[in-house]
Amino acid sequence: MVRARLAGAVTASFVIGAGAGAGSLWLIQENVSESREVTSEDPRAALTAAKTPDTSAAITYDPNMVTIEYQVVTDGMSVTHLSYVDVVDGAPVMMESLGSPPPFAHVIRLPKGEGFDLGKLSVTGMGAATSTMTTCLLKVDGEVVSRQSADGTYGLVNCAAS
Repeated sequence: MVRARLAGAVTASFVIGAGAGAGSLWLIQENVSESREVTSEDPRAALTAAKTPDTSAAITYDPNMVTIEYQVVTDGMSVTHLSYVDVVDGAPVMMESLGSPPPFAHVIRLPKGEGFDLGKLSVTGMGAATSTMTTCLLKVDGEVVSRQSADGTYGLVNCAAS
């Protein structure tokens, strides 16, 4: 349960959300001589433990292509910081996002035989203040080549194809 005591000219911010997204609730109280208590249920209590989604069943693997899958999962309200290497016009490009809703998944398909260095590929994620667990996963053609987990708030994980 999130609790705050508001009195006088006070502004408080609480991060709230449910399952698929998150938002901010701003409580503003001005020129009030009495104080009151504001409560909100802990949004994590309604969420079940996060599991790494199995996207391999939904992905078709072309024998002429290399398929790379990135995943970042957290039981918190967001992936606070997310960065991953994408491939644009055959070249690696760093992509970044702040406050991405979990779970994050991204698929890259490259033609086999083009000699792209898979060692340049990675995904990094940081859980939120509401996170107790954050996990990343990197697969190449359906096989896990890197997995990392971190416990606690703002857990930082990095998965790289080496």
